[in-house]
Amino acid sequence: MASGPVIFIRNNLLDAKYFNLVDALITAKQLKPSFRLFIESFNTSILTAEYATNDGGCIRYFDACDMLVGKTDPDYQTNRELKLSKVTRYNRLKTLIELGFLEPTSKPDVVELYSSTKGKPVTLYQLVMPSSIANASQSQSGDTLYQHSSEYRAQRRQEHSHATNMTFGYMAKRLDKLGSMDILASIFYDCIRATNSIDAKVIEKEKVVPHPETKVQGKISITTSTSTANDAAIMVPDDMVLLNYFYSSINEHLISHIENLTFPFQNLFRFDARSVVLDFMLDDSGGNREWLDGAVKRIVTTKFNLRGDSKALWLFEKLGIVDEEGPPLCQGSCRLSFS
Repeated sequence: MASGPVIFIRNNLLDAKYFNLVDALITAKQLKPSFRLFIESFNTSILTAEYATNDGGCIRYFDACDMLVGKTDPDYQTNRELKLSKVTRYNRLKTLIELGFLEPTSKPDVVELYSSTKGKPVTLYQLVMPSSIANASQSQSGDTLYQHSSEYRAQRRQEHSHATNMTFGYMAKRLDKLGSMDILASIFYDCIRATNSIDAKVIEKEKVVPHPETKVQGKISITTSTSTANDAAIMVPDDMVLLNYFYSSINEHLISHIENLTFPFQNLFRFDARSVVLDFMLDDSGGNREWLDGAVKRIVTTKFNLRGDSKALWLFEKLGIVDEEGPPLCQGSCRLSFS
């Protein structure tokens, strides 16, 4: 295994509330904006964790840093790339420890797995919510008033009616054609906006995609775009977390009904807005519903146009980019939403 620190991240730690509070610290100038990029890269890395347990997974700190290569440093007003030399990486790590984001921990199975063949033990940290974030003050008065308003009660009645009168929809594609979150995370993670401060409408990337079994390397080019509407925007890493929530919920439901499934399925799913924000440990407030609406809109309007060589056809087939008779195509487009 490669050398370098390893970080253990508990399941569901990096939720919307965590990032909202990190943003609050940045706004209060208690934290530099660039550190959000590091937390976002941790969040993306955990989707493809090399080692996972029932309560979390492990990522390599240097691998997470590699994801930020070429990113613009938000600490500066000028267009300057984030410095990621070995010294800088360790300085950033030291700062995360000093601020309370990382705590030294000991997990014998993890230490043994990641320790080098020369017997050098790995340095293991656990990502936590520091006390400075946990104690960050946020006003809840507006949220409380919203939940007692007539507008909120009327909206909840309408949502309850929709949920009661609608059966669960299913996918129109066979399950083996659906891209997994592992693929989405590894292929598309750097094809979206790194932060909300970036207003790009088009992002272009070229990537090498090794076949998961044969390891034969294919090449693809990805052009990410969104609607031309003024308020349209390409996805950000937080949206991947929400998308993972949707994928997991749908997958759980499909598995629980696997014996009764017949093809084709209706490509339609319904989620209750209140349940979603509560699952993210947020209050059912106007502001949090606006966050949910914005994230869903970005997911739905973000479009990925792909072109690839013959060695990348496995990916196109996995993403369901096929002609009417089934064989994969060498080019096509997809969205990460279901409908």
